[in-house]
Amino acid sequence: MLKTLCDLNGTSGNEAAVRDYILEQIRPYCTTCTVDAMGSVIAFKKGKRTPEKRVMLSAHMDEVGFIITGATEEGYLQFAPVGGINPSVVLGRRLALENGGYGMVGTVPIHLLHEDAGEKVPSFDELLIDVGAADKQTAEAIAPVGSFAYFSESYVAFGDGKICAKALDDRIGCMLMIELLQSELEHHGRGTCFLDFQAGEGIPGSASKCRKKWACGALPVPAVGFSRIVFWCWKPQLQRTWTA
Repeated sequence: MLKTLCDLNGTSGNEAAVRDYILEQIRPYCTTCTVDAMGSVIAFKKGKRTPEKRVMLSAHMDEVGFIITGATEEGYLQFAPVGGINPSVVLGRRLALENGGYGMVGTVPIHLLHEDAGEKVPSFDELLIDVGAADKQTAEAIAPVGSFAYFSESYVAFGDGKICAKALDDRIGCMLMIELLQSELEHHGRGTCFLDFQAGEGIPGSASKCRKKWACGALPVPAVGFSRIVFWCWKPQLQRTWTA
């Protein structure tokens, strides 16, 4: 399941493929399952008894990626990051285009740069995608302005139980929530799973959803680096945070 989730493309604001797969996996197991106006999935599974409070598990469906912003007269695509991406990890990479094609990220060859320029990491303004087009019109036909591009990395298992793939953050969290909803776990409470959108652009939805309606407790399900539980009281001004 994790390989399938990671292989799906879902840049922030364009998570439809990921959302459709998740809905297919969880709908038979949920008491209710809805998609809100912003595209977030809210899945509720009822327990054996009704507790005083609910807990929400939250993960994000999207991944960092790129958006096409233009094309040069020579047929190269100009692009910008969607989410926090260091340009140093992009140069020389193959990107998958939204229409199914591919392109390679490049810049001015080092032997054509000024002497001091070769020591600096190129910015996104200095990077271009080569899609094999001979002119601007052809390049724009291959990848129109506003279309997305994604890291094109194969899911690979290596070493002692390690995995290399794109979008592990946070498709791991999505997988755990899918498996929880599909499980026969006899939980004694109420649980809401909230799969949100555009976390790469600042997590605009999850905290407000928790605060407004579903839960007085929220547990993010991150893929990397930290363990943090945020408990919300019903009044936003009474918010408190504990770090686990």
